[in-house]
Amino acid sequence: MIDKNGTALRTFAVWPGTVTPSPGPYAVSFRREQGTGSDGAQIEHVVYFGANLAFSNAIDGSSPAPNPDLRTGAIRESIADGVAMWEFASMGTPITVIK
Repeated sequence: MIDKNGTALRTFAVWPGTVTPSPGPYAVSFRREQGTGSDGAQIEHVVYFGANLAFSNAIDGSSPAPNPDLRTGAIRESIADGVAMWEFASMGTPITVIK
């Protein structure tokens, strides 16, 4: 997470889904407080960007390996990082995917 001056506010590890987003600029397009992940886990703090790409954390803190038979752009993060992302990434917040 980087502020408007380019200062890094927070970095953290994530567990990717099976779809790798293309590098480039995106923006937060939708937010959902809770739901069910493609792995069946109850998730919260879901922040969508691009076409079917989203950050979320599992309510129980799990981070199972993604099912290789499913095409999912789910990006799982820890509970603390999910809360931080939820508080930081409002609608329209820029997201840049880098490699």
